[in-house]
Amino acid sequence: MSQILLSQSIDIGTESTYIQKAPYAGLLKDVTVSWPAGCNGLVEVAVGYGSVQVTPIEGFIALNDKIITWYLGERYYVDRGAILWQKSRNYDAVYVHTIVVVVTLEPVREGYGRKD
Repeated sequence: MSQILLSQSIDIGTESTYIQKAPYAGLLKDVTVSWPAGCNGLVEVAVGYGSVQVTPIEGFIALNDKIITWYLGERYYVDRGAILWQKSRNYDAVYVHTIVVVVTLEPVREGYGRKD
């Protein structure tokens, strides 16, 4: 298993997407998001791959001074080279915020679990 960092600083009043390519085929096992103190619910985050949003299932989540891990089981198979992404919105009118997102990818053989 490896952890893939999807961390970014989000400028005041902007929306941003940070991407990384999956280094190998695998299962997304978990997603951890860290909102530092001072975010005050003003920085929204969503995480996914390709066209699939995995957390939250829809929309965005915004917290303050929290680290949350979502355990995903074996629901999300990711092809090698698939785009892993973190989308963030900073509604703060004063501060830039840095959100840290770490996804854990467990390697599996190409095409694992496919029924086509």
